[in-house]
Amino acid sequence: MALTSAQVAKESLVAEFGVGEDLPFNFFGWLGGDPVLIVQLDRGRMGVSLEGRFELCAGACQLMRSVFGCDSLTMVAEGFFSSCPEITRSMDMRLAFENDLVYVKECITVAHVELNDSGFPVGTLVTCPYEYLGGSGVVWDEMRGFVRGIGQVLRDVPFPAMMAAALRLGVVGSGEDDVVRALEVLEDRGFNVQQFL
Repeated sequence: MALTSAQVAKESLVAEFGVGEDLPFNFFGWLGGDPVLIVQLDRGRMGVSLEGRFELCAGACQLMRSVFGCDSLTMVAEGFFSSCPEITRSMDMRLAFENDLVYVKECITVAHVELNDSGFPVGTLVTCPYEYLGGSGVVWDEMRGFVRGIGQVLRDVPFPAMMAAALRLGVVGSGEDDVVRALEVLEDRGFNVQQFL
C-alpha cells in the first residue's frame, strides 16, 4: 500500500512539476495491523538539512508511539539504489548517481519497522528504482524486498533505527487532550497529519 501510493504520488508530481520533484518524507503509523495516522513532512521543511529533518522525524515518531500507541511504523522516502552494492558500498550514493555511475538509480524506499514478541526490532525494506521518461514520465524498475533483523538489512541507516527506538517507548497518554496537543505539536513542527478514526 505504502509503495503503490508513493509511486502514484511520484508520477503525479513529475507530470505536474517535471523531473526533479522529490516526495516529502511520509510516516505511516499502525496499531494491530490497522492504519492509525499518516504524518508527512511539509515541502518547506524538506529543504532543511538531513540532520534537521532527522530530528523533526524522530520527534514525530516518538509522538506516534507515545500518544497514538502505534506498534509499527513505515517510512516512505526517496533515495538511491545500487545494483552492485559490493562496488558502491563505500561511496556517497548521491555523488555516484550525479556522476552517472550506471549501477546507481534513484528509488522510492519503504522501510517498515515493528518489534517482535521479544521486543527486538524487525525491519522490512522494499525499494523500487526508477528512471525518468523524457521530462514528464517515470519508468519503474523491478521492486526488491528484504526482510531481516534491522541490524543486518538496515545497517548504517539512521531513520529505521530511530523508528525502532521510538517503538521501544511506552504509551504515556492517548486521551483526547493528549491527542489534540500532539497534533498541534506535529503541525508546529511542519507535519501534515491524516488521522484514521
